Amino acid sequence: MSDEPAIEPVVTRTRKPSLKRKKFEWSSSEEEPLAKRIKRKKKKRKRKRKKKKSKAPVAARVLTAAELEEARQQLKNTHLEPNTTRNLRKFAKKFKMCNRLEVWDHNEIIPPRECLDNCYLENFIVQVWEENRSRPNVEQGHKYLNHCLTNHGMPPLNKDAKQHYAPALAILGSIHKKGEWRDHVTEGAGTFGLNHVMSLFNAATVDPETGALDKLALRNKAIACVMIVIGGHPIDLWKMTEENFEDRPNHEDRNNVHRPKMIFRGHHNKVHGLAVSNVIGCGCRETHDPENSLCLYNVVKAYAVVKDADDFLFLTARTGHCVAKLGAERWMKHMDENNQLKPTAFFRSYRSDTNKYAHSRCGDQQIRGVFRYWNERLGWGLEVAQAAMARKTFATMGDRYFGFPWREMMKYTHHQTETMFKKYIVEAPWEDLEQDCHLGRTINRWVMGEYQ
Repeated sequence: MSDEPAIEPVVTRTRKPSLKRKKFEWSSSEEEPLAKRIKRKKKKRKRKRKKKKSKAPVAARVLTAAELEEARQQLKNTHLEPNTTRNLRKFAKKFKMCNRLEVWDHNEIIPPRECLDNCYLENFIVQVWEENRSRPNVEQGHKYLNHCLTNHGMPPLNKDAKQHYAPALAILGSIHKKGEWRDHVTEGAGTFGLNHVMSLFNAATVDPETGALDKLALRNKAIACVMIVIGGHPIDLWKMTEENFEDRPNHEDRNNVHRPKMIFRGHHNKVHGLAVSNVIGCGCRETHDPENSLCLYNVVKAYAVVKDADDFLFLTARTGHCVAKLGAERWMKHMDENNQLKPTAFFRSYRSDTNKYAHSRCGDQQIRGVFRYWNERLGWGLEVAQAAMARKTFATMGDRYFGFPWREMMKYTHHQTETMFKKYIVEAPWEDLEQDCHLGRTINRWVMGEYQ
């Protein structure tokens, strides 16, 4: 044995490394039982992307003034149709005459840049308004000015460029406040004839061969009949909601006759905050007949029943388009806190793939297109079938055919001025011979001594 004393191992403690920065683990080696082996994280090397060799830019040739003018003339002559060119040339002649630009040829349509100052624009706007105080004339002249300004790279004449055209915009604003501007009505729409209205109310919504209900026809019939009967604007029907809808199926009139009513409450589409309502009543001759297909109440009631049935299927079904298959965002859109369908628009969009009314609003363009639908289906043969014609039909039939006072009819159409309402009364496409000769017949009977 050796006399040398045994050397005891010295245990040294080191600071515990941070777990966030370094990974460590105890070594399993017998020679260093208490030593720690520290592993450092390997740094990820970023791959260097090879830079693409940029191609040398192609040197562009600078065009001369003559070439620029030639290109400008070619563009001006090619992007305009003949009719548009003729109209623009007409306004160019007005621009030249009111500003006394003798040097410039108005056949070029676009005046020089230095002639588009505010003083020239003001003279032109006043000229097109004072010609016939017509709103379309000013709007067309405004479009002509924007065409000229943008051709020279200048901002168009609108509120966004008020710092450039403040005087001209002030004149346009004063014209917009004129009564002739506010009371303007487009003269393109006429009225529907009596045969058109009668064929619409008699239109079938059930296939006579199969007996299947045509839901699209049912909805379009309800919309078209309501627009004619109440003189409604398309936006009025677009704003009708289930929340403001009230059905009174047991309503009795002042003579204790059963005549149910439907009430649509809301607000005026042009006057903010003005509460208005539209009432649809029974049209039966005596007591209400639920089987009368010509009664407007029955037409709208049939649509409402089918709509509510489709809502119930949308809520309870497990296949097809239903609530069970909606995502989180769509769920919040259609459902409330009590897992019930939220009230939405009364007139709904139609899904042809499922043959059901969707739980979403019928669009404005779909409402405006119902008369084009019936024009094709019923064979009316009208060149134009617009939604505005229903509003004019209500006013014209009430005034010319039935002799209702126009002040009372204004309460239903929600017109604010007499001038505006009377522009909806047009020359009717029908004639009432009895009404036309009523005064003459009264004079004739007076001559015969009946009233003496």
